[in-house]
Amino acid sequence: DVKLTDWDGRQLLALSKILHKPKRTDKALQEFRNRVEGNQRELEKLLEQKEDDIAHSGIQHQHDISVRIAKAFRKLPADSKGKKSTGIHTKYSTAAAVPISHPNFDQASRVVELSRDLLSEYETISTNVRRANPEQDQSITIDWENHFDDTIRLLSTGHRLALRDIGKVLDSSKRNTNEQGGNAEDEDENEEVSSAFQWSRTNRSSGLTSTLQYAERGVRRIAKGLPRSEGF
Repeated sequence: DVKLTDWDGRQLLALSKILHKPKRTDKALQEFRNRVEGNQRELEKLLEQKEDDIAHSGIQHQHDISVRIAKAFRKLPADSKGKKSTGIHTKYSTAAAVPISHPNFDQASRVVELSRDLLSEYETISTNVRRANPEQDQSITIDWENHFDDTIRLLSTGHRLALRDIGKVLDSSKRNTNEQGGNAEDEDENEEVSSAFQWSRTNRSSGLTSTLQYAERGVRRIAKGLPRSEGF
């Protein structure tokens, strides 16, 4: 058996009182939790209020822009005084004076505003480009005209030389005559056309003959397939 002294008994009694005493830490924790939740609710209310203020400010700003656009449409142009109205401006002025509450008016006003900004930006960019290189447009036009004229001249020369070569193939006597005495101008033109159209240099000698031979064989095959009554 374990014997307890008076000191031990007092210690056990004090320990039992401590164990049965309500904990203050739980109460403090609950108070802290309540305070945090309260602050969170206040913060949410503040955020909602800020969102409402921003939305109201945006609506007011949009309304101000719409009013300004409506006023701009209602103003008569300076050069129209003393002249007969064409009816176009009158139509827009009447429309702008009435329908601020129209469901599509805000969107139309926004489109007009963005269109004006876009036109202004385009004019700025176009002006800067012209200032940077004012002769560019003119030089491009001149180069294009020169290139066009050279192409027309080369095609015309090539057509004439092609007809001449065909004549040489079809007329052997003419071909022999041309082979004996060459024309320096024709040779220069041949070189120029050949440099522009590389295929003409390699196919100039045998290409035409081969083409005519293929054409002849094709005609013969077609003739063989015709009935005898056709006279073949």
